[in-house]
Amino acid sequence: MGKKADRRVRYTKAELKNSLVKKLKEKPIEAISVKELCEEADINRSTFYSHYPDIFALMRELSDEVIESIEEHLKKIDFDNEEMKVETVEAILNFLVLDVDLVSVLIGKNGDPSLQDAIMSMVMRHTISWIKGKGNGKDLLIEYYINFLVNGSLSVIQKWLDEGMRIEAKDIAMLISNMASQTKITI
Repeated sequence: MGKKADRRVRYTKAELKNSLVKKLKEKPIEAISVKELCEEADINRSTFYSHYPDIFALMRELSDEVIESIEEHLKKIDFDNEEMKVETVEAILNFLVLDVDLVSVLIGKNGDPSLQDAIMSMVMRHTISWIKGKGNGKDLLIEYYINFLVNGSLSVIQKWLDEGMRIEAKDIAMLISNMASQTKITI
């Protein structure tokens, strides 16, 4: 009985998430009612409330799933290996492509404003710890440098997603890696 219940829960949550993504393409989360979301998902409101206290909790769960996946990729980066950096950035981009509707909505105008901040903080944390491990004592300047690189990279990725990913993920990964490599820190 447990497996059957688990499958139904997964199905219900997937339908709610898909419906939320669809609605977020049309309007901001504040303008989406639970009733409207449940009608879109063809799920009873009481079922919704058995899983989430409100729509914002569903949005947080979606955002957390994206952050977890990106974090797993970041843990694999060997910042000293140029080829590995490109492969990891490409893997992250390919992950984004797999669920482009979700990611585009979450980081878009109707999405979760805290998600982009969380992604930036996570990438900065990983990168700063690597650079600080190199022994450069100018920590504050390093943080500005990393902030510049991370914001630039996220802007490139957002533009790429917004424009329908007309360029291959590998080429965008190479572009980001090349820009980061050419912007050497001299502090």
